[in-house]
Amino acid sequence: MFEFAMSDVKDELASKSIDDVIAEAVPDAVQKKADDYFRKALGDFQIKNPDKYTPRYEVYPGIKAKRIFVKAYPAMLDYYKTSGYRPDGFEVKIQKLPNKVEVKTGANGLEFNFLFKGSVDRVDRNEEGLIRIVDYKTYAKTIDLKQAVDGVQIQLFTYAYGLEQQPGNRVDNVGYIGTLLPTKKTNKTALFDYLSADTAKYDIGLVVEHSHKCLTEACENISAGKGTATLSSTLYDKACTFCSLKGSCGRLPNQPKPDTSYAKAVVDTWKNQGDT
Repeated sequence: MFEFAMSDVKDELASKSIDDVIAEAVPDAVQKKADDYFRKALGDFQIKNPDKYTPRYEVYPGIKAKRIFVKAYPAMLDYYKTSGYRPDGFEVKIQKLPNKVEVKTGANGLEFNFLFKGSVDRVDRNEEGLIRIVDYKTYAKTIDLKQAVDGVQIQLFTYAYGLEQQPGNRVDNVGYIGTLLPTKKTNKTALFDYLSADTAKYDIGLVVEHSHKCLTEACENISAGKGTATLSSTLYDKACTFCSLKGSCGRLPNQPKPDTSYAKAVVDTWKNQGDT
């Protein structure tokens, strides 16, 4: 639905200003767009006969998807107006880029070629050609550079590395946009905000370089038969949640957290030089 909407906005901007498009995004008009785009999504991508299945999808996830759109669409217009970035690509497949993200290693006389797959939820671009990476989350998520030090939160930075291997691409930032509708337990003011790394304070290029180094080291360890789990020094309980080796490394939940001082020291080396 968002892809249809932003394609529609691109067409409108050919003859209208962003201010005019925003002014026309009144509740009734946005609701009509939500209904139209939802039916188009059903007809084009999900099912052959939307009329037959509409009652089912009107309940779930149809109504939920449209409710999110009604909130997200005006927020995306405002994001474009204030930042100058607008969606340029959706579900961008890393493995389909002309220049692949791969790591070639060797061990014990054998050669290994690790080719990476992944899908970037959204790639934004401004008029200067700079791009931003956007990952949608249905829960609170922020960039934690200490986790990047540990090689835990390097997904988006690795995507950045992959996109920057393509001619003419330069990544300005990476971050998350929350898509969870506000409840009594959520912060309404942060709805659909772009929560990203602080580029005024940190050199994102250094983080991208470090992330690729972590990726390369992991591949080298795997090819050498050393693909064991290592503890993260920051929020390591959550990091372990998605680890395929969870429980096999001997770590117990009641163990004290490892020392985090080294992670802070590395993050300090990523700070931009001069006054910030």
